[in-house]
Amino acid sequence: MSTLITVETPVGVFVAPLGDLITGQLIRHGAHAGAELGLLGTVLGKGDIVIDIGAHIGTFAVPLARVVGVDGIVVCFEPWPASYDLLDLNVELNGLGRIVVTRRIAMGDRPGRFRVAAVDEENTGAAHLEADDDGPVAAVTLDGWMSRNPWLDRLDLLKIDTEGMELAVLTGAAATLEEHSPMVYAEIAEEQLGRAGATSAQIESVLRDRGYRLFRNVGERHGWDSQFRLVEIPSLSAEELFDVLAVPDAHLHRVAPLVAA
Repeated sequence: MSTLITVETPVGVFVAPLGDLITGQLIRHGAHAGAELGLLGTVLGKGDIVIDIGAHIGTFAVPLARVVGVDGIVVCFEPWPASYDLLDLNVELNGLGRIVVTRRIAMGDRPGRFRVAAVDEENTGAAHLEADDDGPVAAVTLDGWMSRNPWLDRLDLLKIDTEGMELAVLTGAAATLEEHSPMVYAEIAEEQLGRAGATSAQIESVLRDRGYRLFRNVGERHGWDSQFRLVEIPSLSAEELFDVLAVPDAHLHRVAPLVAA
């Protein structure tokens, strides 16, 4: 990883790689995907429990930990060692060690081994995994991890940003979705999904079959935290990368007041 710098923002202090896309967003906008964070910060509340799969250096985990507070929990999974080390450091720098739990493992549809594909130093957040029986990265299913960690007895939000492995993560979380009915916030990018042999239509099927309704911010993704514009969408198909907020009946009361007419 390249030279590191410290960036102070309204949502936290981050040590981040110089010249990286997300570092630039922190500097220019004061957050990575500030409007998306504003949306999640509005639907979450004190004491909520969040799982962040693909946490990178903590640009979502740190501000969301401030939202859920000391009575809440944010569990982060990040498999790439360089990003994981920065994630751990940023949690410590922001004094959030009592709220944020970090684990250096990947999530998929079955236990296995992976390697991190060649990393673009100008966009480390786009690092993705490739299957490799001898790879250094261990992967488990969320269902398996939850069964081994019964202290996490509920879940309010499941955030997934895994550069194409979103369907695999959801497939490995079937029991978790059934038992806890969390909101799901996931990146949707057809090109990355295709690299993993998946499509947005398959993700939609998984969510719709469990009664989820689909919403997205159609405002500026990197705007200020109050600039999101939430709409319900009929499908996940789209040309551009975007983030979907999938909401089951149990949590509709959280988003109903926010949906634009």
